[in-house]
Amino acid sequence: MTELFDHKKKVLELRDRCAALYTECGKNGDSFIKDTDEVLSRSTPCLMFYGLYNAGKSSIINALTGEETAAVGDVPTTTRVQNINWNGFLIVDTPGLNAQTEHTLTADSQIAKSDVVVFVIDDMNVDEKSFYYAFINVLKKNKPSLIVINQKNADGPVEQAQNIGILREQIVANIRYAANAQGITDVEHNRCFRGIVPVNAMTAWEARNFPEKAALHLRAESNINELFKQMQAVLNSSNGVRMLIPALDIINSLLEGLSEDMKSGIKSDIQKTYYSTRDNIIRQKDSLYKRLIAEGRTKINAFADKAAASVSTGDTADVAEIRNSLEQTIRQAFSDANLSLQGEFQLCSVNLGELSVKLDKSEFMLNLPDPDDSDEGTGLLEWLDTIFDLPIPNGLPFPNPGDGGLVPPRFPVPPSTPEKIGITVLLGLIKALVSSKKKAEEQKQREAEMRRQIEEMNRQSEERINSMVTQIVEINRKIRTAASDLENSYSANVANLVEQAFAPVLSSLETEFCEEEKRSDTAKNHLDRINSLLHECNAIRASIDG
Repeated sequence: MTELFDHKKKVLELRDRCAALYTECGKNGDSFIKDTDEVLSRSTPCLMFYGLYNAGKSSIINALTGEETAAVGDVPTTTRVQNINWNGFLIVDTPGLNAQTEHTLTADSQIAKSDVVVFVIDDMNVDEKSFYYAFINVLKKNKPSLIVINQKNADGPVEQAQNIGILREQIVANIRYAANAQGITDVEHNRCFRGIVPVNAMTAWEARNFPEKAALHLRAESNINELFKQMQAVLNSSNGVRMLIPALDIINSLLEGLSEDMKSGIKSDIQKTYYSTRDNIIRQKDSLYKRLIAEGRTKINAFADKAAASVSTGDTADVAEIRNSLEQTIRQAFSDANLSLQGEFQLCSVNLGELSVKLDKSEFMLNLPDPDDSDEGTGLLEWLDTIFDLPIPNGLPFPNPGDGGLVPPRFPVPPSTPEKIGITVLLGLIKALVSSKKKAEEQKQREAEMRRQIEEMNRQSEERINSMVTQIVEINRKIRTAASDLENSYSANVANLVEQAFAPVLSSLETEFCEEEKRSDTAKNHLDRINSLLHECNAIRASIDG
């Protein structure tokens, strides 16, 4: 079953391994555990489910967790906030916003405490006004929000349902209406609006009763995995996850202190030089990794912004641009790291003095694959060459007044002008009155027809605009999802690349020194484990903090 990545669980596992090593080194880790527990108890990412009663909020929660944790029924079963602890996350099920006033107020008070708000509406009630005004109010609070359509009547794959396009356009039209009423424009470009995801909660829930292969098929048809993906992308940058950083700082401080204690007992000059040099190299390794993650994340997000903007501006965003930019980032960072390592070699050579250890300068060098000449210089890493599926549009043409598109709400209609009535004979007066009445009726008919045509043109124009805004919302969602996937892939591959590049340097260093003097296996083992845990701590922090 698909699960959200649990940053908190990762930090807890790291903390426990650090505590075990701390105890093994003869120290008391009770205070360390207490301090980290205090921080971790405050940092639980929160997903709030909000929307119409009986739309399927609780059913979707049960489908996500795979357990019947939320009450389900045909009447407003959730009358108060229900907190569900699941895999390191807090899922909050709230009363229906169109149930009772006190229920709505209860849900409103929860919004500020949540990292992500998941709005749920079903395919039979997409025109419920209260839903859209609540959605806009949440956006105004800069709270990342998703809209989930629970396709209760879907038969087969949800994304292929015949009515899904119509439902999306209805929802977008209603969002724009509610936004305009509150003075908000371009709601489709609001960064907190993370898109519209259709799911079939019942199909996803029933999948748990089927064999693995059939269950995977049903979950794919229900589109529940896409909802997981969207929530993961938002949670990765949420305050709930970032609150883990103080716990990582505590872990890092303990490991560095333990490392210093272990090294303080070393008497041999060779050992001191070895550990000092190795620590400096490992710091450069972590620094390179953090730099690559930070610069890569910045470039990926900037490219995603550019791609999203191209939807309405008509500009072109080429995926080759981000691929080449990331490759350039990697090459430049490695080049700078090699300069630092050369400086480290000079320092180590000076510290060795008259000691018999002789190092080769070439061993202090990071190697990257050379560009493949036949590939015109784009073959740094195979995984960079696979960045081709970002949905980058070339812009959507908006209608204009000249081709029957956007029109003013009303054309100015010339007022009816009564005939001048001269003082003539009675016959002339009667004739003028008859003629004036006829003209007035004809004018009214012309005005009525003009108004009908204007209303029809405005209706058609509004439909076209809503259709294009719907496309913008959907493309933006896909761009953000693809960018999140790319960021995750980039982070994982950069971690492997840095690890592989530094491994020969550290191995060579150890080999040269080990040939001269055997060190205490226990001390070496402890220091190796400390450095491994420090690197893992820094890697988790970089994945959160960028």
